[in-house]
Amino acid sequence: QWQGPLPSLAYVADSGGKESSYFEEVLRKMRHPRTGLRLPWQRVVDFYHAAERIWVMAESLFGSSSPKHQTWALRMLKTLKGKRRGVKRVLHSAASLAARRKMGQTRSKAFRKAYNYLRKRTKWMRYRDYKQRHIPLGSGITEAACKTVYTQRLKLSGMRWKRPGAGHVLNLRTLLLSRTWRPAYGRFLATCHTFLPTAYTAFTPNRREKAA
Repeated sequence: QWQGPLPSLAYVADSGGKESSYFEEVLRKMRHPRTGLRLPWQRVVDFYHAAERIWVMAESLFGSSSPKHQTWALRMLKTLKGKRRGVKRVLHSAASLAARRKMGQTRSKAFRKAYNYLRKRTKWMRYRDYKQRHIPLGSGITEAACKTVYTQRLKLSGMRWKRPGAGHVLNLRTLLLSRTWRPAYGRFLATCHTFLPTAYTAFTPNRREKAA
């Protein structure tokens, strides 16, 4: 029934295999309930996971004992979050340092893995733009919702669930937590006449029939 502008729809998560498949197989296929058009989701790589890769690159470049390790990492985190094209600036700085410094095989492998993680996901790391559009940068809100909706209800002592039963309970819990229980329940009752049993009528045999 909402007639106003469409809210900003953001999917904030790590960009691993499961998260990517969920976005491709579920979210991208969702359509507006009224117009039928695909919903415009903004995908965002969780800033915490991106920051982890910066710390890995810093340790690989300088070593954990060097003071430059922390100095460079903090500067890159500030660049990544606050500068336009921040992730590309971080990658340029990291590649420039890697070309001038010697790293062992283990540190070099860790550096390339972290570097490629950022390089392949640059289009989902425009954090400066996200902040201006009031899109969250981290998945903390989502994780807190999962704890409130799922964990506190389904993971109590001794509980065992199958998917259909858990789905019904979570639907009801979502209605309750979103404060839409009364209108949803009222709407359900308005359609219940098709499910109610018909009044009982005793069987009356035709009087013209002869008893067996």
